[in-house]
Amino acid sequence: MKKILHLFTLLGAFSVLSCGVLQSQDNTPAEPQALPPTEAASGETPPAPDAQPASDTTAGDDEKPAKPEKKKRKSRDRASASRASGEIVTFFSDAIVPKDKKVESAVAVFGDVRVDGSANEAVAVIGSVTANSKVHEAVSIVGSTTVNGGAREAVAVVGNVYVNSHVTGQVVAVGGGVELGPDARVDGQVVALGGGIKRDESAIIGGEIVEMKLFNDINGFNVWITQAIAKGRLLAFDSALVWAWIIAGGFLLCYLLTALFVPKAVTAGAEALEQRPGGAFLAALLTAIIAPILVVLLAATGVGIFILVFAKLALALVGKAAFLAWIGHRARITHPLFAVLFGGVALALLYCVPVLGIVMWKFSSFLGAGMVVYAALLALRRRRDERDAARVEMAAAAAANPAQSGEPPVITGTEIVTSQTAASFATRAGFWVRAGALLIDFVLIAIVANVCHMGVLMLPLFAVYCVVMWALRGTTIGGIICGLKVVRLDGRRVDWVTAIVRALGGFISVAPAGLGFIWAAFDDERQAWHDKIAGTVVVYAPKGQSLV
Repeated sequence: MKKILHLFTLLGAFSVLSCGVLQSQDNTPAEPQALPPTEAASGETPPAPDAQPASDTTAGDDEKPAKPEKKKRKSRDRASASRASGEIVTFFSDAIVPKDKKVESAVAVFGDVRVDGSANEAVAVIGSVTANSKVHEAVSIVGSTTVNGGAREAVAVVGNVYVNSHVTGQVVAVGGGVELGPDARVDGQVVALGGGIKRDESAIIGGEIVEMKLFNDINGFNVWITQAIAKGRLLAFDSALVWAWIIAGGFLLCYLLTALFVPKAVTAGAEALEQRPGGAFLAALLTAIIAPILVVLLAATGVGIFILVFAKLALALVGKAAFLAWIGHRARITHPLFAVLFGGVALALLYCVPVLGIVMWKFSSFLGAGMVVYAALLALRRRRDERDAARVEMAAAAAANPAQSGEPPVITGTEIVTSQTAASFATRAGFWVRAGALLIDFVLIAIVANVCHMGVLMLPLFAVYCVVMWALRGTTIGGIICGLKVVRLDGRRVDWVTAIVRALGGFISVAPAGLGFIWAAFDDERQAWHDKIAGTVVVYAPKGQSLV
């Protein structure tokens, strides 16, 4: 636990040292221990806590003195017992040292520290430190430090420092200000990086003064950290958090403007979650996985990364507006603008609930993006279904009257088939059914490769398997199960050359994190990259096809 204490202390010290304003720890002389008046006057050194009176070691003439090794062991034991009584460490609560208690260190994580008794070190992480009696070091990280009983060092990282007693070392506030009361006396430096220094006329500063004033007060930020973030929420009802509510209102205004300018997109996203929540959640999961990969892949292009970041911001804005509209629809508010307004107020109130506030913030952002993506996919599917239906109708009409259509026959292998046979292959398969067939094939090959102890050759085996099956049967085992078939754009069956080109193109599709396969979900012709390279398309096959 002492390592944790030193870690927190070093964190605050490092933040100060990085600014180049603090001296080395060795340059600050340690404060001598105060002696009792009688001992100070006589100049004698007080006995050690573990020293024994002479009468205890020699009780009589016949008693032998204790052996040196045994005496040292007992001395160490008594010294350990006489030291400060351990450490006080608390999480999500305050650490208080009473007046009649002495501890080595008092640490509070997400809590305050108050020292009324005696403590060598007082550290608060996301909290404040109040030293009413003398301490060696008083450090607060994202909180304020108050020294009323004296200290060697007083430090606050993202917080203010108030001193109204004697500090033999330095007083430092990084991201905050320093205030010195009438009884303040600082022998070392006084450093304030952010909030400036307020000094009473009676305060004494013996060292250098370093001041970099960037703002007047950060109490509102400290209150937001301690009262909101530390409790797992974004907002809280506090007079010091008016600025946070103003920022939240600004975001709500952006969502309202989004609903005003693109109401169809917002409504479509809300309806996607209402009608198909499972699909929206799956789309959100895929979006969260693919987006970072695309950022990495497009980082080297320069312009591409900016386009992707802009698209991500737009998706986040429309997605959050759609999620707010969905909340409004739950309250039977149909107008997009009023639905977003109602949802924004309701979500802001949820942001004030501990733990649930952070959860709802992350969940709404995560699900909102998926809602918009899924709504776009549904729109593309409707367009494709309409186009496929029109294509089937035209093929049926041409088959009913081939003389008027003037359409040439379609050659399949050595057979000549009419457009009516080709029409049975007109409906192109979507992304999800293709992904299911691919998964079945991949699992089968993985099992075979493991049984034959050829796991390192699984990808080449998978490619060979696909080439053979495409060339001989026009499909794979997964395709037979899912009712799919691979054909060329001209309606012919896939030959060996086309199968090999399509398999090699598959490696290109999988290289950028599978983006080439996912392309089929957005392409108007429902082609993946390897389909476009080989000039093929995956269609629904007639029922009853077999493996042989």
